Amino acid sequence: MADQVGTPFEIYNRPATRFVAQFVGTLNLIEASVIDAKAGKVKVGDVPVALNRALPTTANGKVRLALRPETIAFGRHEGHNVILSGRIAGVHFLGSVIRVRRPDAPPPEVGSMTQISVSEQDLLTLAA
Repeated sequence: MADQVGTPFEIYNRPATRFVAQFVGTLNLIEASVIDAKAGKVKVGDVPVALNRALPTTANGKVRLALRPETIAFGRHEGHNVILSGRIAGVHFLGSVIRVRRPDAPPPEVGSMTQISVSEQDLLTLAA
C-alpha cells in the first residue's frame, strides 16, 4: 500500500506522512502542543499558533509540524504571521547553496540566537 498518491506538487507541498515529506525534500521538524484540535490551535514553545485547520487528536496532546526550508525567513517578514526564536544548530555549505540563506548577509554563526518567521499555511501537519 502506498503512503501517498498524488501529483508531484501535492506530494511536495502537502505530504501525508513524515516519510513522504522527507523522501521528496528537506524539512525542519517542530513539536507543538495541541491547544484546540478542532480549531487548529497549537503552541510551539511559548508561542501560540493558529493553523486554521482541524488537527488530528493525539493521545499525548502533541503534533509534529514541518517546514520546508524555502518557506522560512530570518527576522520578521511581510506575510509571515508566525515568529519563532531559536539557536542556530548548524550551517551547511553545499557549494552554490548554503542551507541557511540570508540575502545580503553572511550566514549566522553556529550557536547564535535568531528569529525566524513563516506563514501558518506553510506549517505542515504530519502523521507518524
